[in-house]
Amino acid sequence: MEEEKICDGAKEVLTILEYMSPDITNKIPENFIIKLKKLSANSGELVQINPDKDLVEQELSEEAKDILALMYYSYFANEEEQKDLQKNWQENDGLGDNND
Repeated sequence: MEEEKICDGAKEVLTILEYMSPDITNKIPENFIIKLKKLSANSGELVQINPDKDLVEQELSEEAKDILALMYYSYFANEEEQKDLQKNWQENDGLGDNND
């Protein structure tokens, strides 16, 4: 089930990338795109993105959001943004520890 969600998330991300400019998509390594395509091939989800809405207004799965966050961190964020993201991720990971 988890793998299916990841495959669906990859398909969502690929659909989003179709609407982005080459200035953005060219920063993403081809091997990463190939991996997303392989994952999305196992997805049965019908992805619909409204190009008239901002990305934050789209109804995206948590998996798609995670993939987009990873891509932002790896290919677009500067060093300060990467530190902020790491701090945020560490804080969020710690939240689950208190609920056991």
